[in-house]
Amino acid sequence: MEQLTSQNHPIIMGSNTLIPGFEDKITGIKTSEERKFKLKFPKEHFAPQFRGKEFRFEVKADKVQEVVLPKIDEDFVKKFGLKSVEGLKKRLKANIAEEKKERYETQARDEVTKALTQMTRVELPAALVEAVHEVQKEFLQRISDAPLTECPECGLAVAETGPPCPRCGKAVFGENENCPDCSP
Repeated sequence: MEQLTSQNHPIIMGSNTLIPGFEDKITGIKTSEERKFKLKFPKEHFAPQFRGKEFRFEVKADKVQEVVLPKIDEDFVKKFGLKSVEGLKKRLKANIAEEKKERYETQARDEVTKALTQMTRVELPAALVEAVHEVQKEFLQRISDAPLTECPECGLAVAETGPPCPRCGKAVFGENENCPDCSP
């Protein structure tokens, strides 16, 4: 496999965004330090060309920084328009509770919608189906130089030199010829 490189790629230790073991190999690295190591990609990796394969990594730390969390005091909370640390805690608890509630409601709504969709069969009015077919035909005619014919049974527009009738799979050629399996 050809060499893959990434430059100036920020890594936040503990984020576990890289393959398992990568962070372990660079823990404690210093600025300008280089490390070389081999790691095997997980068999479940999203990219099939990497699954289960071992690769050699060469890493150079251009810069090592430490995340410094701010001290949570009265000055800090004033930046958020609050008066006290206790007020910040109350607001955070309320926000977390609201997010949990919204997530639960969304999940419940999705489950109900899915169940109703599976239980419901809707018959579309013929006029609506015909209108959709007409819009599709006009759209296809505009984007294609090939003349269109209509399958006499299902009414779908089929390019004369394009794909077969979607209902029966047979080619439709010429304006006056019928789709063999869909004709009355």
